Amino acid sequence: MAGSTGNNYFLYQNTDGLFYYYRHDMDLAFGSFDQLMRSSTKNIWEWGKLSRGFTLINKILGVASFRNIYADYMTQLMKTYLNEDQNGPFFQRMIALHTQVASSVEMDYWHRLDKQLGYEVFQTNLDKDAYQTIYVPPNPYLPRPELPGYKAYSSVSDFLNVRMSSAREQLANPPPN
Repeated sequence: MAGSTGNNYFLYQNTDGLFYYYRHDMDLAFGSFDQLMRSSTKNIWEWGKLSRGFTLINKILGVASFRNIYADYMTQLMKTYLNEDQNGPFFQRMIALHTQVASSVEMDYWHRLDKQLGYEVFQTNLDKDAYQTIYVPPNPYLPRPELPGYKAYSSVSDFLNVRMSSAREQLANPPPN
């Protein structure tokens, strides 16, 4: 929900007394993937553990009934929407969004400078890995070995497949209540 730093959401209390959750800064979910932390295998029960301890996710998952609801929603989400089916709703939405923003990305001057990955990589990154031509020392937290002089970035579909497999294992072994 809030990533590992606990700062990627706002809570707003409306005049009716209800709280509304607004998320932002989804770069770790849909952009950086496993570069900063191994988000493809990060435990779904421990998203807030690296933060200062008072994040919303820690409070929610600290209540057994909420933890069960969370597990039910995660299971349902993975069965119906967020799954490895290339013809399923997530992949189709991903392709539609990719197509929708493609011309803007092509015109974006800064995109070329972002990790030295050009528009050609953007065009193929849904199902093909990208390689950065700058040498980066090996990182044990990345899911792929480094190539000499290159750094691998997982394709979106590979990232999703690893994420789903990892989440299924974690749902099968929840923390004790």
